[in-house]
Amino acid sequence: MDFLSKIKGHLGKRSNREFKKQVQEEKKQKYLFSEDLTDKYRSSRAGFIMRKKRAIAPYTNMFWEHVWVMRERFRESRILAYIGITLIALSGYIVLLSPYFRVSPSHVLLEASNEWVDVSVAYRAIEDIYWQSIFLLDEEAVALTLKDSLKNISHISIDKLYPSGLKVLMTGSPIVYETRITGFERTWRMSENGVLIPKTTQSWGTGTELKQMEIISESLKGEVFFDYKQVISDEKMLLITRIMEIFSLEWPDAKVSKLRYFARENELHLTLTSGTTILLTLEADGNIWDYNKKIENIKNQLIWIRTYVGKYNQALTDGSNAYIDARVVKKLFTCRDQETCKNNLIRVYGDTYRPQ
Repeated sequence: MDFLSKIKGHLGKRSNREFKKQVQEEKKQKYLFSEDLTDKYRSSRAGFIMRKKRAIAPYTNMFWEHVWVMRERFRESRILAYIGITLIALSGYIVLLSPYFRVSPSHVLLEASNEWVDVSVAYRAIEDIYWQSIFLLDEEAVALTLKDSLKNISHISIDKLYPSGLKVLMTGSPIVYETRITGFERTWRMSENGVLIPKTTQSWGTGTELKQMEIISESLKGEVFFDYKQVISDEKMLLITRIMEIFSLEWPDAKVSKLRYFARENELHLTLTSGTTILLTLEADGNIWDYNKKIENIKNQLIWIRTYVGKYNQALTDGSNAYIDARVVKKLFTCRDQETCKNNLIRVYGDTYRPQ
């Protein structure tokens, strides 16, 4: 048994070797390479991959470093965004809601460089700005509000006094006329821009000689309150001022004692100390809104008066003329008979020229 078993085992091993050898031969024919070649290919491919990895490693590391930096920056930017939003919210609260930066009535100071600017009226005019945020306060709107209430103001300076104060300095337009309105017993002083100033202080304007002006206006008869009211527009006051400047330069000896402004006719009458009255118009042919044309028209009227005075030297100072009418450009009308001339003025201008 032992001998037979050995023979069988020997034959079995041999047959197995032959079978394995046959299988390997078949594989070679089928796959065209051996296991050794496959192993060599695998090992060479792995080596190639490792070499490639080592070659591109610096670039991949740089890429991932940039990715990491971008992620950190994004995280930091989100943090900064949160901080910014918080600061904006706090700033909005301080500007809009915080009482610390709101205009306090006790911290508002109004001053006038002239005594004819009524500070009490100015305080009442700006009551709406109290408790507003000082950051959102519109200085131009405040100035316009003051100018609407006190039209004789010529200049306004506004300074914010943080956190809740305001300083306003107001300068009034110069007072140049002692004024009365036909039909009213009361008199006012009038500023250079045509605003009536109540005579609450007798010293107002006494530093300079005030000329007398009478205003004849039907539209003003229904008015009740005249204090700080503009009764003559800025443009017309500029024209009147220009007339007075030219007249005083051309005829310094012919002193003007009184002016009469007729609102409906838009005329200015100058009564001289000699008793002669000069009639001028503030209108101009063509565009009635053209200020330059009006100035040119006034110059033409005064030029014709100068031509007449050049011929009759004492025409303005000797009282020989009751009036000189220069309202029509390039024409001049004079009237010498006192009684007839006075009746003419009364017929055209009513009781204004009637003896009181």
